[in-house]
Amino acid sequence: MALHSNRHAHVNRKCYIIALFMAISVPGCLGLRFVADQTLATSISEEDAPVVRDENAKNSPSHCHPRNIHLSPTGEDTSVRLTWHTAKRGCSSKVYYKRARWFPQENGLHFPWHCLLFRCKVNGEEMAFNAKASCLKDESDWEQKSILYRHSVVLDRLEPGRVEYKYTIKSDKEKTQYTFASPRRNSPTSELEFITFGDMGAPTARKCPGSPGTIDSLVGEVGDVDLIFHDGDISYADGHAEIWDDFMEAIQPISSAVPYVVTVGNHEYDWLPSMADGPVVDASGLREPYLPDWGNYGSDSHGECGYPFADRFIMPESDNSVVPSNAPFWYSLKTGPAHFISISSEHNVSIGSEQRTWLEAELESVDRSQYPWLVILIHRPLYVAFPHKSNRIVGEHLTEMLEETFIANKVNVVVSGHVHSYFRSCPLLRGVCADDPKQGIVHITIGSGGKKISDLDEKGEQPSWMMHAQAVHGYGRFKIQDRAHMYFEFVETESGHSRVTDTMLITQ
Repeated sequence: MALHSNRHAHVNRKCYIIALFMAISVPGCLGLRFVADQTLATSISEEDAPVVRDENAKNSPSHCHPRNIHLSPTGEDTSVRLTWHTAKRGCSSKVYYKRARWFPQENGLHFPWHCLLFRCKVNGEEMAFNAKASCLKDESDWEQKSILYRHSVVLDRLEPGRVEYKYTIKSDKEKTQYTFASPRRNSPTSELEFITFGDMGAPTARKCPGSPGTIDSLVGEVGDVDLIFHDGDISYADGHAEIWDDFMEAIQPISSAVPYVVTVGNHEYDWLPSMADGPVVDASGLREPYLPDWGNYGSDSHGECGYPFADRFIMPESDNSVVPSNAPFWYSLKTGPAHFISISSEHNVSIGSEQRTWLEAELESVDRSQYPWLVILIHRPLYVAFPHKSNRIVGEHLTEMLEETFIANKVNVVVSGHVHSYFRSCPLLRGVCADDPKQGIVHITIGSGGKKISDLDEKGEQPSWMMHAQAVHGYGRFKIQDRAHMYFEFVETESGHSRVTDTMLITQ
């Protein structure tokens, strides 16, 4: 590459300084397109970018077009993670992002340098994964057509407090611009709005008639909520990689704008050793699945054993200095005024197990002065409505293993799925409604995201702890208002349009 003459270099420097001064002084000059890297040094040329290239791959727009775009939290209030897939190796992992406005209404006049004067640029990482990976065969036996490439970047140095940002993925030839809001400030005085549900599935999955309606309603929530929690039984792909792609594409209008948080369910993980040709290691690192003799655990993942789930979703690691987490199977997330703990009902959680050791250390690490609200996410519910006998047996064992620990650590809410209906409890204390509601734990089961609804025994007698139940599709909407008040609504999507059919004020 030829070098500029000294005269040209001097002129270029003068032009850069003048243009920079104009951008600072005159809002009308924001059309000038400066690109800054993460350290705000001089811009990096594409030739210098650390992107692995496959010389044998013809990276046409369709090969490198970003698919399955989704945000996820990092646990920091100044960053979010962005992930997407491409069909070919060596496509750019570069993302441009910037603040959407110069003068945020809630912050008044503000001149941050990062992502305001400049359009920021960040290079991510690429990882190949087998879309058909499972415990049914040796994962090294990859078919070329089943390999996808996961690109992941952290958009950092954001200003917390729901400040609006826009981003563009470089390999998107259509230059689609996506919008998201920065995380709430990690503060006990912050508000927080989030949605929870389980068991939704892809619109193309078997027996998921409610999925399209729920997705349509969730699209309407974009811009208002901070997080979406999908509490297990994610796509119902059941071993079909194309169903996972259908699911990720279906939620993209939501997940490209709102961090999408997942908990593992039986349809992502459960498998049997007899399904494998020989010794295998599942996606959570185990050589054998969890198969208690009292549980209805089996082969619901159709051999996936967590691989498609773990390859697609990157959840925050949350090591508490005692034992590491095992995201996305068990991990925690601290955001706004809340500490969320996601645990796996598909793995051993009894005393002495790896997950239990981590859980106890994580609970001990909770700082209620900083994060006054404590929420547990687990796919299988501890308390189960009638009839559902086999699920009630599992729930009784989970209650025996976990409830005292939850009570001792003053858990506020336990959110579950698995049973394909909606029901919630009063603030419970060892199976009965607490005399002081502030001392009890509210159990909410929302397995009504999209899978065919399970009947509830509406004519028979339900447990005394049950406050409300509906055999309809829908999701839960939470709003933490302050240190003492959390408001909950159940939003029904069964009728083709969303409407609130149940509410509860949770206090502490």
